[in-house]
Amino acid sequence: MGQLEKLGLIVAVMALVVAALLPASFQLFPPSASDLSGRQSCVSYSEHGPASVLSYSANCPLPELSSTQILVKAEFASLNPCDFKFRRLSLPYPSVTVPVLDFLFPKPKIPALDVSGTVVGVGPSVRRFAVGDRVAATQPIVHTRWGTLAQFAAVEEAHAARLPGGVQPRDAAAVSLVGLTTVQAFE
Repeated sequence: MGQLEKLGLIVAVMALVVAALLPASFQLFPPSASDLSGRQSCVSYSEHGPASVLSYSANCPLPELSSTQILVKAEFASLNPCDFKFRRLSLPYPSVTVPVLDFLFPKPKIPALDVSGTVVGVGPSVRRFAVGDRVAATQPIVHTRWGTLAQFAAVEEAHAARLPGGVQPRDAAAVSLVGLTTVQAFE
């Protein structure tokens, strides 16, 4: 097994361990009466830097759905190493300039890529999901300011999967990006 495969396996195991350690009642954003009022709570940053650039706001805009997206009311979201690396600008590519990074990671940026929850809205071209479906989904890594550390996440229909019976939302939120990374490492 090569270094890349070992790293992918380690990251996958770490994500599952963290998910297993969270209490079943853990919720980043508890439900509120203002759901779908046009505003939501979120964590975001407006500049690259250390964790201190992160801020919490109860007054973030809701993402607008494209015709191929679903709106997921988040129950759980997960962080991955890429989230803090992109926030800190610790990329291993010295030729990448700040304007390029600002294009790739528009700000303010809501971090995190993986989410699980319930579909509360669908774009007109969506065919695989309906309001009320329980899903796990992932966001694209670049060229979007929307992440999943928010009450709601707009995700492409193609980047979501219905949760099978017996799969807990907490576990599902920890798998998407880490699972993809692991599969790609073994290909």
